Amino acid sequence: MLDRPLDQYAAMLPLEACGELRTSPQGLSDAEARERLAQVGPNTISDLEQTSILRRLAAPFANWITAILLVAGLLAFVSGTPVIGWAIIIVALLNGLFTAWQEYLAEREIAALRKLLPPTTYVRRSGQVRQVPTAEIVPGDILPLKPGTVVVADSYLVASEGMRVKQTSLTGNSAPVTKVAGPMPDPTLALTERPNLVLAGTVVFEGQGSAMAVGTGMRTLLGQIAESTAALRPGQSPLGRALSSLAATITRLAITAGVATFVLSYFVQAVEIRAAIIFAIGMIVAFVPEGLLPTVSLALALARRRLDRDGVIVKRLAGVESLGSATVLCLDRTDTLGSGALVAQELWAGGSRFHVTGEGYVPQGSFLRDGTPVDPAAEPDLTALLRAAALSASARLLPPDEEHSGWHLLGDPTEGALLVAAAKAGAPAEYAESATRLQTFPYEPRRQMAGVVVAPPEADRRPLAVVRGSANVVLQHTTAICRAGESRPLDDATRRELQAQIDAYARTGARVVALAERRLDQEMEGVGFRPRDVEHDLTLLGLVALQEPPQPQVAQLVQGCRRAGIRVIVVTGSYGLTAETAARRAGIITAQRVRIITGAELDQLSRDDLLQALAPGEEVLFAQMDTEQKRRVVQTLQERGEVVAFLGDSINDAPALKQADIGVTVSASGTTVALAAADMVLNADHPAGLLLAVGEGRTIFGNIRKVATYIFTHNVAETVAIVLSALAGLPLPLTVLQVLAIDLGTEVLPSVALSTEAPEPGILDQPPRARSTPLLDREALVRVFGWLGPPEGALALIPNFMGFWAPGGGPGDPQSADA
Repeated sequence: MLDRPLDQYAAMLPLEACGELRTSPQGLSDAEARERLAQVGPNTISDLEQTSILRRLAAPFANWITAILLVAGLLAFVSGTPVIGWAIIIVALLNGLFTAWQEYLAEREIAALRKLLPPTTYVRRSGQVRQVPTAEIVPGDILPLKPGTVVVADSYLVASEGMRVKQTSLTGNSAPVTKVAGPMPDPTLALTERPNLVLAGTVVFEGQGSAMAVGTGMRTLLGQIAESTAALRPGQSPLGRALSSLAATITRLAITAGVATFVLSYFVQAVEIRAAIIFAIGMIVAFVPEGLLPTVSLALALARRRLDRDGVIVKRLAGVESLGSATVLCLDRTDTLGSGALVAQELWAGGSRFHVTGEGYVPQGSFLRDGTPVDPAAEPDLTALLRAAALSASARLLPPDEEHSGWHLLGDPTEGALLVAAAKAGAPAEYAESATRLQTFPYEPRRQMAGVVVAPPEADRRPLAVVRGSANVVLQHTTAICRAGESRPLDDATRRELQAQIDAYARTGARVVALAERRLDQEMEGVGFRPRDVEHDLTLLGLVALQEPPQPQVAQLVQGCRRAGIRVIVVTGSYGLTAETAARRAGIITAQRVRIITGAELDQLSRDDLLQALAPGEEVLFAQMDTEQKRRVVQTLQERGEVVAFLGDSINDAPALKQADIGVTVSASGTTVALAAADMVLNADHPAGLLLAVGEGRTIFGNIRKVATYIFTHNVAETVAIVLSALAGLPLPLTVLQVLAIDLGTEVLPSVALSTEAPEPGILDQPPRARSTPLLDREALVRVFGWLGPPEGALALIPNFMGFWAPGGGPGDPQSADA
């Protein structure tokens, strides 16, 4: 009974739902609440498995380069040369600790989720409202809801009055969502889209009501996201894979060379075992690139500092290089990089179309008709529309202050857009400020309209009702239209004209809102106004097309990705046509036809079908995706061999952000959990900084390749010198301590210089490298092991041979090699 999924309650009537959980609008008794708490456990987001400090410190040592150094140090101790042993171990420890220090990042995803729930909340039990710890909320508890209340459990609404909820923590969308009690049987809607459900972590924006807790703790949507996010572990970066592959090869070569040197020295040349071991250790140490790992970490750290100055915060060092090798960028919504403000750009009034200029919430702009500026005060139909827009808005437009650098909104974004349009005209906004509100009808999904009744400051004292809502719905309730400042009957030809205009605005991706009015009888004021008495026989004032303009940098980002060979795919929870329009506006989709795959369709696709749908060259858009479906798309792209970057900003993006090779979010719109789960955070004012990071990542790999070539060239030279000395029966030309000193002294500083070289010209005009690209390709290996390393080692050994064969020289004591 207590484990029934939340979505199954959505189709029930309130009393039926309460009966299913054996509760009532009066709430549970204290005894029943205690019993249920013992049964289901506390209402908390559990501390799932997190990486311990010891594991974090040990991680940098789990590589072949460090391992072989530790083995060589152990052999030095066994052979009775503790000085060499300690020197090798100290180098290995410094290697690992330096990397660990650079990579030290606390795992904050689960902590961020837990902070979304307050420590205490209000609950109705035995008919009394009381404050209890949030952890004690159980299924069946009745939660009173009012503005500012944080919902602490996934709940079913049993009563509501004008309620709107902000689901920003879950969806990243700041617009309040209307919630209404009553059955909602549509099984295709996501939990966040069902108007009779309120979810843990969301906040009541306005209105009031009560809800019955159904899912608590880890059975909430928050808990499920926490569990799926914690179960994911970031994979190895492309550079990490290249380094691991190279290190494994070097390890095999070093061990082989060490064993061969020991056999040659001990069995062939009859050198004492201690000296033979020292020869072998010298060979192994000569093969190991001690300075490579700290140089890589330092290069990534320096890149992170450069990006930080450009507004890109890098949380995981390897993320810089991962983005440089990205082949696909997934966007959870194109408005992730939007301006963040709805804008009324197009108006229709009295048969004329008007374009409105201006940006964001700044109350400054012009009105154009056919490209020619017009004075709104000289346009009676436009004035009437803007006056109604101002009257219908309860939001507040605020000027810059200490916390906000520009004009900002307090309230609903739709109302804000209407209010800004009216403010640009001046007079309509002043008119609205002097009107007295008598009653408000909040927006409801069933009506798809909102309304307000005011007593206007004019000679006609009859109350005025202003109705705002979905254009198609409002049109059905209108019988007249405002033309030349007068109300005229709405004929069929005008209806067709209006419908054509609504469709034209909708095709641009706009949300089309209609505004209408009606004069009411004063007798109605005494008995109160009801929506059904008001929302009919309306006079249409006009249409408003609302859009969220993309930032100018969005087009730059998309064009830059395309130039750099990075494919951009939209993976969103939004509706398909809406997402397609926005994607076309941003330049992501250019083909005439695009395949739109919904979440429901994705669940029906086999692995092979999805792999085929994601084939290069196919333009595809994923819409109405839930948390797991987004992660599946990312995982399938990785199975195709793609290096995936995911750009998202909501809680349900967290698993996809963790699954991706590089998770990216935007500082202004990203939720707390998305910011914690991401590897990289973009400044909202400079989203095209993503391209800067791509360039840095590609430059780093190219520079690290130069570093590897340089380091292995002189390692090969050292190896050749040791081999030739062993074949000639001479002592080590360099002691192990000297090898370590030379490697660290001549590797690190020149390597750092190489790793910070400027990008090659046209770095962003080249396609990304393949995931399997080695750090040292065939050409580099020929240079290192062919015509650079061996000649250098042989030439360096000539003075040693000359000194040995000079008068007074001699074989000496090979065991002095450890001195």
